[in-house]
Amino acid sequence: MNASRPLRVLCIDDSPDDAELNVLALGRAGYRVETQRADREDAAREALDRATWDVVLCDYSMPNFSAPAMLALLAERDLDIPCLIVSGAIGEEAAAEAIRLGAYDYIFKNNLKRLGPAVDRALRDADLRRARRIIEQQLRASETRLRLLFEQLPALVVTTDTDLTITSIEGARLGALGMESEALLNTRIATSALIADESRFPVRRAHLKALQGVAGEYEMIWGGKTLQGHVEPLRTESGRIVGTISVAFDITERKVAEQRLTYFSQFDLLTDLPNRTVLEDRLVQALALAARHGDEIAVFAIDLDRFKEVNESYGRTSGDELLRGVGRRLRRLFDDTATVSRFGEDLFVILAIGLDSRELVETQGRRIRDAFESPFEIRESDIYVTASIGIALAGEDGNDAHGLIESAEAALLSAKQSGRNTWRFFTPSMLLSSVERITLKRDLRVAAVNDQLALHYQPILRASDGALAGLEVLVRWQHPSYGMLMPDNFVPLAEESGAIEDVGEWVLSSACEQFVRWSKAGVKLGRIAVNLSARQFEGRDLRERVAAIIERTGIAPEHLELELTESAIMRDVTGAIATLQDLKRLGVRIAVDDFGAGYTSLSFLRRFPVDCLKIDQSFVHDLHEGSHDEAIVKAIVTLATNLGLTSVAEGVEDESVFMQLRALGVSEVQGFYLSRPMTLEATSAFLTDNVAMATD
Repeated sequence: MNASRPLRVLCIDDSPDDAELNVLALGRAGYRVETQRADREDAAREALDRATWDVVLCDYSMPNFSAPAMLALLAERDLDIPCLIVSGAIGEEAAAEAIRLGAYDYIFKNNLKRLGPAVDRALRDADLRRARRIIEQQLRASETRLRLLFEQLPALVVTTDTDLTITSIEGARLGALGMESEALLNTRIATSALIADESRFPVRRAHLKALQGVAGEYEMIWGGKTLQGHVEPLRTESGRIVGTISVAFDITERKVAEQRLTYFSQFDLLTDLPNRTVLEDRLVQALALAARHGDEIAVFAIDLDRFKEVNESYGRTSGDELLRGVGRRLRRLFDDTATVSRFGEDLFVILAIGLDSRELVETQGRRIRDAFESPFEIRESDIYVTASIGIALAGEDGNDAHGLIESAEAALLSAKQSGRNTWRFFTPSMLLSSVERITLKRDLRVAAVNDQLALHYQPILRASDGALAGLEVLVRWQHPSYGMLMPDNFVPLAEESGAIEDVGEWVLSSACEQFVRWSKAGVKLGRIAVNLSARQFEGRDLRERVAAIIERTGIAPEHLELELTESAIMRDVTGAIATLQDLKRLGVRIAVDDFGAGYTSLSFLRRFPVDCLKIDQSFVHDLHEGSHDEAIVKAIVTLATNLGLTSVAEGVEDESVFMQLRALGVSEVQGFYLSRPMTLEATSAFLTDNVAMATD
């Protein structure tokens, strides 16, 4: 899919509503559509005369026109425009006849979720046919005409004989790759000096398969650029294979964006320290090794005291320089076996291995505190700052990564409460459940039954024109004693107590029921997005629960979007892929929430059947031109575009951020600047007041 320009679609249909449904289906597949409808032959001829079309969507039978007549019109004009039949009912014989006449595919109108993938394939095949025709002209044309023709192609086109010796090489990418075609002619394609060693085997294997009549794909590094190629057998008019022909496109920019995104997902850009995800991963590995070899593991949580005052007194730029200086000092205190990471604003967490006694750990804690005695020289000013330190020991204070970090942070809080500028070892009393926690856990199990839970809704808007794309569902708990509680106050407790499955199922079921009520009232919404917790996602019967809710409520599955965090997906990649595939088979949409803050492997992301990337709002809050956050958001948007996914920016809180996101090409936005989460009554009023936007 090419997102740099709109997809131009000619709809041949006597029903304006059906034509609009086709456009909406393509929009959900990620296309920006420009369309014109015709329902008679003269209107179709005029449309073909006046514009160039990427694809034709044609109803099979209409009062004044038909699909066979449209196919005959395309053939009469020798137009290679993919034509897909979109019909309410079509028999097998009629379908076969349509395919024989040149139709690319047929899709039933009650199954439009197939339309986007079918158009994807049709466009790719059309591109390949055009490239093949150009190459065949090369074989028949003179060398001068052939070179002029291929210089217009944004690709590298290579033909070989049956020995895989290059017989021609052309394309506009030659200059960009620093190549001269004369130097490459009569050399073996897999032995060219310009091909990186790691690319030789996949290139040779793909071309050998092509000699056996099997088309193939490959990726190679050639002339320092990364190319993605497609190779097919080169045949004579009689069908005999006489070599191979390949078309390769330069994907270097996409690769660079992926590499940058990988770095962004693993390191803190301000300090160049590993981020939370990397530290947690290394802590998991260290605990596994310690179980076998008996290594001692300590976790230090360090928070700067009154860091907010530094920002207020010296400015945010000086505060950032201070954080970089703190990172450098902390790294100097530990050897290479330790991991010094930045978790948040002024919170650093350190994994230390090999401190064999509590005394050594305490000595290290004292060294950390003492490291802050000398000032930090920032912009010709001496800035003094102290730090509070929490310490947790593996085995004594926790046996898993999450437990150890939680213990260290609890000890850090105790150090803060003790007057700051000190360290504290974790003690069990720091995490003992209070009466309030016990009460909340107990009450959570009956919150849904007692009608204490309520759904709020936050609009998701198209960035390009502000039209309503959908709603995200957010749960609130009206506790009889503690009042209105936000998710941060009770969802972690629900996870701990196991009540999250009941709460999550209530939220999903209630959201679907409300969506259906709105739909029956004539309100058209693109989708409703519901968050799934990690525990829900890991449940063995998730697919069955979701399927039962879809069947019971009657919601069309393509209108339901399930949001999962990166961390939930990456806990068990193999299991996650299987679960996501099960959910996709139900027809629902899948969104990756908080994307960019975790460590989703890009190779895995291609395998995940997801539809949407929701950019973590930590990159959105302070977005401005030239910032690190802008680079991250741009990389995520580029990745989403290349993978055909929707990109959504959360946490949009002012106009300047909104305008910057629109300029970066973000698909959709949500946040307080656009609309705060609303009650059911307020949301219904909002939808009523914005009927035009909701039905766009």
